[in-house]
Amino acid sequence: MLPAGAPEHWRRRVYAVREALATAGYQSWAAGPPRSPALHSSEQLLVWRSLRGVDDTWPPLFAWDGLEPARPNFVQPTWVWPERDPLQAVEAALRGVGGLGFGRTRTVRATPVIWPPYAEMCTRVVWEPDTRYARCSDGTVPRGAMEHWMAGLDRVRGALTAANYRIKEARRDIDPARNDHGFLIWRGPADRERGGDGV
Repeated sequence: MLPAGAPEHWRRRVYAVREALATAGYQSWAAGPPRSPALHSSEQLLVWRSLRGVDDTWPPLFAWDGLEPARPNFVQPTWVWPERDPLQAVEAALRGVGGLGFGRTRTVRATPVIWPPYAEMCTRVVWEPDTRYARCSDGTVPRGAMEHWMAGLDRVRGALTAANYRIKEARRDIDPARNDHGFLIWRGPADRERGGDGV
């Protein structure tokens, strides 16, 4: 049973936390399907810091307004049998992208707090360079690493686009001095109508 005053307490505490984050120079958003004190034990905030002079337009204002609260703990079906689990469908779309010296990919489940608005499914894809082009222990990168990264990431983008997935990447330059590069892969209702394998 929900204690009296719980919804107001929830709103005030979330506001206080977001104000404290703003004071420290961070932006925050209660992203993803709405949560409610009647169904959840906590709120989840997406927190980020923008580059100086960059006007962030995501997440869109009021993107989740009007949607019903998520089921407890975000336990929501993102696929229905006989469809494949979206993670497996994305892996199938990427089959053959890695290997042959183009690095490797792996898929990771994405918490709905980072799902784009109205996404029906979403997962993360992480691309890692071939070991010949990975960052060395002293921090340097081998010759040809940038070309390898560009070719590998283009193959990943091409395979996912061909399978009718939408792609979101961090707004930062490709940097072979990093260990990997991440993508957020998702589909919405319009993408389902266009077809594609799995979801």
